[in-house]
Amino acid sequence: MPTKTITLKVPSNISKKKIEEAIKKLELEEKYKKTENFKLFVKDEDLKMKIYKIAEFVEDYLKKKYSDEEFEIVLDYDGIDDKVVVEIVFKKKLDKRELKDIKVIIRKLKEIIFDAWRKVDEKYPDMRGFLIVTSDLEVL
Repeated sequence: MPTKTITLKVPSNISKKKIEEAIKKLELEEKYKKTENFKLFVKDEDLKMKIYKIAEFVEDYLKKKYSDEEFEIVLDYDGIDDKVVVEIVFKKKLDKRELKDIKVIIRKLKEIIFDAWRKVDEKYPDMRGFLIVTSDLEVL
């Protein structure tokens, strides 16, 4: 992500650490796409920060383990099941030869999602039953 240098005047009673935390929070808020449902129904700021950190964890994990995959993360809320959804949208360029092997591609994506979900479940067991890691496929 590109960075820029700015100069801020802040009251002396605000520590550098607090400013860095606020900037990190703002960066996480802006980093991921959010559906309208997420924006409307996920209001608790502590919960949002936890979800952003989980999305960041998933993103970092997938980039490290599956560096050849192109994807983006979208945050959603499922009101029926009252669950937050971290959706990994895989972007694939498929030619006609690959279309006949679509089952193999889908199976691999499911394995990646299961792997990511297992890692999230290990790192954030308190979110079990409230968070879903899922996927979608965008054919380019």
